[in-house]
Amino acid sequence: MATNFPKKGDDKKITLRNSEEKQFPYEFAKNLKEQQPKIWKAGGNIRGNDAFMLWGRARKGEDTESIRAWIKERESWAKRHFRDGQKFKGDAEPNLSNVAGVVAQIKWGVVGNLGVQGMKDVILELTKKLEGRKDNMKNNIDHDLHIEFSQEMMKELHEKGELEMTTDEMGEPIVIKFMYDAKKTDEPMNVSPTVKKGLQGKVEKHNEDVKDLKVDWNPKVTYAKLEKVFDRGIGAYRTNRQSVRPNVKSEEQWAYARVNSFLFVMRKGRFQGGTHDTDLLPEKHPMKKAMKETDNARRNPNCPDGYEHQMPDGSWMCGKRHGGGGYRSEVDEKELLKFLNIMKEELVTEIKIIKKDK
Repeated sequence: MATNFPKKGDDKKITLRNSEEKQFPYEFAKNLKEQQPKIWKAGGNIRGNDAFMLWGRARKGEDTESIRAWIKERESWAKRHFRDGQKFKGDAEPNLSNVAGVVAQIKWGVVGNLGVQGMKDVILELTKKLEGRKDNMKNNIDHDLHIEFSQEMMKELHEKGELEMTTDEMGEPIVIKFMYDAKKTDEPMNVSPTVKKGLQGKVEKHNEDVKDLKVDWNPKVTYAKLEKVFDRGIGAYRTNRQSVRPNVKSEEQWAYARVNSFLFVMRKGRFQGGTHDTDLLPEKHPMKKAMKETDNARRNPNCPDGYEHQMPDGSWMCGKRHGGGGYRSEVDEKELLKFLNIMKEELVTEIKIIKKDK
């Protein structure tokens, strides 16, 4: 008797390998279930949870009647629900009330019309939104570094090549040591041949994906830009470890996440989470325009003028606006700002955070 798989009239063995439906990456789905239970519960009914369990067993090579029945059911389910993520092809932003279709597709291990990357983008954007609500309730060390830097300290770092300071992080005193190499060039220092090949592949795939995209800005990217985003990601991992998610195992993983976030904002015109690298966005990009048109300032009593403003990479600097005299210094503003930018993006090569013994 014919198996009628993968479609009626066919007689192939009922396995995932013979399925016409592409499998979604299992590890991503598994991590979503374990690390983001709120999102996992947002889609897929009881059968969806059963589907994920059976998918895992099928991947291990189990061949039982219930698994074969599910594989055939998956084939038809995937076709019925292929367009369940359609809303996200437009400007819709994901939230817990509208991602049910995409989450269900993930539980069934199928790929809808968003494609693998599009489905991941939806989940990652929502993840960053949910995490952002918690992050906004606490300070991070990058913030503390900016609000406590004085002109005298910058001068010492520039002249001596190192600076040690004590600050407070979440009520705990810590010692921070800055190392500065004045001979450092503009060339990214953290891109290995393997990473270079990976970034080149991302450039090619992204530019192919957006070649017919109708937007007001140029959505294509260059290798040079992605390389700079990656390099900054490495620097952020080394200097602000407290902002790194627990599941991130290496600085390269964190840097690639920053690259993927940058590619997302180039496609969608909005960030998945916090803003970063807006200085690398093309003219007419809505996020770059927003940075120019808004004040981007907030009150901070620790700053000399009582305010701090947001830098293009998403960090905060004393002063109500860029070049606004936040330090009330007699130093030439252009030279000071030039030094600040260089230090932020290029000069800090190592920061070691050592907790003081209580």
